[in-house]
Amino acid sequence: IMEVKAGEQVVLGCRSSQLRSIAVDPRTLSYLSPGMRVSIEDGRIELQVLKLEADFARAMVLRGGVIRPAKGMNISPHPINQIELSSRDSDIVLATRKYGFVRYALSFVSSPSEVIELKELSGREVASKIERELPFSRIEEISASSDEIWFCRGDLGAQLGARGLVDFYTFFSDNLHKLYKPVLMAGEVLEHMVDTPFATRSELCHLKDIQRRGFAGVVLSNETAYGSFPIETIKTVLEVTSDE
Repeated sequence: IMEVKAGEQVVLGCRSSQLRSIAVDPRTLSYLSPGMRVSIEDGRIELQVLKLEADFARAMVLRGGVIRPAKGMNISPHPINQIELSSRDSDIVLATRKYGFVRYALSFVSSPSEVIELKELSGREVASKIERELPFSRIEEISASSDEIWFCRGDLGAQLGARGLVDFYTFFSDNLHKLYKPVLMAGEVLEHMVDTPFATRSELCHLKDIQRRGFAGVVLSNETAYGSFPIETIKTVLEVTSDE
């Protein structure tokens, strides 16, 4: 865990004796350019790239906060439309598919070919994560090849901003019936319960509204990955969404 403050300079991608360092996948560095903004923790922390070197980038912290281990980094707009699994992704799948409890979700999916490749390689069902704005016709194509669709508000919010996220969510949820696959809501569903044993009233009402709109369920992330009240969170979801 590391806290960064606005105005501080940091290094992305390698150890530095002078500045604090944030570990970054080497592939990410190749997409960066001076002036580009990078967000961490679903937009809670924002950096601006100042300078690129061979194996690292120097960045200024625009909005500070606490960076927890293994949290995602987002470049807006997302710089690539990847149409196949990377060699690292394939290695991970080959190493984990022998375990029966492992499930696979595909991040920043942009093409049904990615989904088909992962399904064939893993021999498992695949959930496709909608994490950037796509034409709905493309989402329908992705859905046809997927077993589940996750609407991921964290990365979408970092990509689209507040109004863009709301407009896309409204359009998306109005067209759920066209996807013919279970669609789950992901991202800050009960975020208040990361640190407290109770959800806010607005979270409770929104949780029921998600169900009424036709979403098949929710994906809990921070609430159960490092939250202090994972059991209480699950009980809250079951209590609110139960038809009994």
